[in-house]
Amino acid sequence: VYYGSSITQGGCASRPGNAYQNIISARSNIDHINLGFSGNAKGEPVLAEYLADLPMSIFVCDYDYNAPTVEHLEDTHHRFYEIIREKNPDVPYIMITRPNYYTSLRNSEDVANRRDVVMRSYLKAREKGDKNVYFIDGASFMTSPHQYDTVVDGIHPSDAGFMRMADGIGTVIRHIFEKNM
Repeated sequence: VYYGSSITQGGCASRPGNAYQNIISARSNIDHINLGFSGNAKGEPVLAEYLADLPMSIFVCDYDYNAPTVEHLEDTHHRFYEIIREKNPDVPYIMITRPNYYTSLRNSEDVANRRDVVMRSYLKAREKGDKNVYFIDGASFMTSPHQYDTVVDGIHPSDAGFMRMADGIGTVIRHIFEKNM
């Protein structure tokens, strides 16, 4: 189950099959549920409660972009994790930061602060003993060479950007499945 922003939704992919979840699913022969909401995934507790009841083998949390402020992200991110975790104590949980750090240089302090919020949420989960939580720094997706070819508007990935996201996230998902076999 994937939850997140318009990037998670697959916005700006040239076709549905080029969204990163679809690429991962095709490569791994696994199904997925894509709950990406353009502008509306903001870590709401009521949505976390709904998501926690869905059948899932992995949960991917990627709503950084839609949190209106760093403070909002700080107030919601770890609580969202806790709500999912309460009903799914053993499901691998992946936390991802926004993927286009290098194309957001005009807001680099905001991007770094948001990354730190997600990292603190991850570290807090690990400190409480959760060994089945994972952190992926989205800044690792859109790196050189040709980093500007990976987004269409400085935010939303192009097909090339979605491929890079699928490579990075898919590696973690394959590791999780191999570890749990």
